[in-house]
Amino acid sequence: MSVFVPPSDVLARTTMTMEADRQENTETGTDGFGSPLPPVWSTVGKMRCLIWSWNRVVALDEKRTALIEEIHGVFKRDEDISENDRIGEVRDRYGSVRFAGPLGIRTLQIRDTHKEAILRRIE
Repeated sequence: MSVFVPPSDVLARTTMTMEADRQENTETGTDGFGSPLPPVWSTVGKMRCLIWSWNRVVALDEKRTALIEEIHGVFKRDEDISENDRIGEVRDRYGSVRFAGPLGIRTLQIRDTHKEAILRRIE
């Protein structure tokens, strides 16, 4: 007798070998002029993921240097994550920090078995 394992669970166990802190903006108030207050980010949970740097290019100019990096991520489909959240530290299975946060979520696509995101570093 075989036991059915949903594809998302198999993907999470075999591919998503990292763990990230999910952060949400907990500030909901407004100032005296009705503008939203600056965000206050707090960690609300941990999630399984796989995050990697796809491309890293150093762009040189006469006056400045810029590091351009594409960061991608894969998350479980049922993970409660949106483009309004951000990611804190990303650790591998041994607890070593692989990406120091915070990382903002630029785009989020929902696939059949997982969610894919393009991330950006927040300085």
